[in-house]
Amino acid sequence: ALRMGIFEPVVNRMQLNDDSTEQTESKWGSVKRKIETSGDWIGFVIRFSVGTRGPLMLLTGFTNKIPFAKFMLGASLGGLFTVPLQLYAGYALGYRNPEAVIALIVGISAFVCTAAATLAAASWGTLLMMQLQKMRTQRRPA
Repeated sequence: ALRMGIFEPVVNRMQLNDDSTEQTESKWGSVKRKIETSGDWIGFVIRFSVGTRGPLMLLTGFTNKIPFAKFMLGASLGGLFTVPLQLYAGYALGYRNPEAVIALIVGISAFVCTAAATLAAASWGTLLMMQLQKMRTQRRPA
């Protein structure tokens, strides 16, 4: 699709040129580094990313950092887990049981909110500890 020019406007926006800002360059570089460091698992992890799977797959492809075979292997292995779960959830929670669908949505929402709050608290705690250590090292006489 890229060779045919279907995604040409997207590719042009993602490639950095001389008049691009330093901030955009640093963001794009950080995305590339993150994909490079987690590249072995990115195909597997993307299969579990509900709602962001498509954009993440496109972004991974645009970076040209992960070999296609490695990405497909990870995505296929992830699919072995996610597809049966999704099929079973769709069958078990079909129109026959709307209360179960609502309970599942509430449960997933509660889990996501709890995970986000835990991550925020852990990040805040880590930042606070780093600042305290920095203050302690500045107080010590040299």
